[in-house]
Amino acid sequence: MRVLVAGATGVIGRRLVPLLRAVGHDVVRLSRSPGTEITADALDRESTVRAVRRAAPDAVIHLLTAIPKVIDPRRVGRQFELTNRLRAEGTANLIAAAPRARLIAQGLAYAYDPAPGL
Repeated sequence: MRVLVAGATGVIGRRLVPLLRAVGHDVVRLSRSPGTEITADALDRESTVRAVRRAAPDAVIHLLTAIPKVIDPRRVGRQFELTNRLRAEGTANLIAAAPRARLIAQGLAYAYDPAPGL
């Protein structure tokens, strides 16, 4: 199966790609960072659609995030604005780019123990 991994250079993607290849999948890596088969900004619908259609995947694995290295519970809404856009707009762009492909999207959730003074 031809699998496009969106977010291939991230924490999960860079570990998943070799596993998919090891079991025989033809993997195409998409990242905003240079050095992958597809370099694209998933928030730019036109370029994402064009790039993903060229790849012609049977499946898309959506791992796109922009999670900060340090999370401040008092600023979490602002810190996750880009990730939230990638979850909404980026997902819509990937679906538009490969409407017949299977889509797998990972998610995450955080919970914080209230600290004194918050």
